[in-house]
Amino acid sequence: MYRFSGTITLEDYIQFNESFRRKLSKKAHIVLFSAFVGLIVTIYILGLLEWDSDDEIGPVEAAAYCVVLILFWPLLVWLSKIANRLLWKNHFRSNKSRDDGYTYSIDEREIVVESENSRTVITREKVHKITMDEDSVYIFTAIGMANIVKARYFATRDEYEEVREYIVKNYAST
Repeated sequence: MYRFSGTITLEDYIQFNESFRRKLSKKAHIVLFSAFVGLIVTIYILGLLEWDSDDEIGPVEAAAYCVVLILFWPLLVWLSKIANRLLWKNHFRSNKSRDDGYTYSIDEREIVVESENSRTVITREKVHKITMDEDSVYIFTAIGMANIVKARYFATRDEYEEVREYIVKNYAST
């Protein structure tokens, strides 16, 4: 049995959300960028179709609009990232029990996560998926809901790696 404790910081919460959203975000960016390019092409084509009229957009103006809109895309991505971080910060701060800390007990049958105000038992069947990044294991019980195990909860990196491998071996879907 493994037993360890720790707390989640705002940085941990942001790291989790960025990790969780990364795959979803790539798909969303592809769809949005495709729609964005489609809009730009439409503006350009409409400009070309009307280029001989004095009060319509000419091909040069349409091309200029397209370039400006394409250059505007990175700004939209950056603003989206800032907005997400502000949202996650508000969500994190709204959790009144965030400073309680969590104690994990893990064996081959269950993962028990306890805090001052709660006790959660996670069996193999209740694990939706397990993902990892450089210093964290995310034990998902549903889409967007995970228990976070951080490397800093352990005295050594080797202990963390041992527990991480144990979790994957015993709780990851096959």
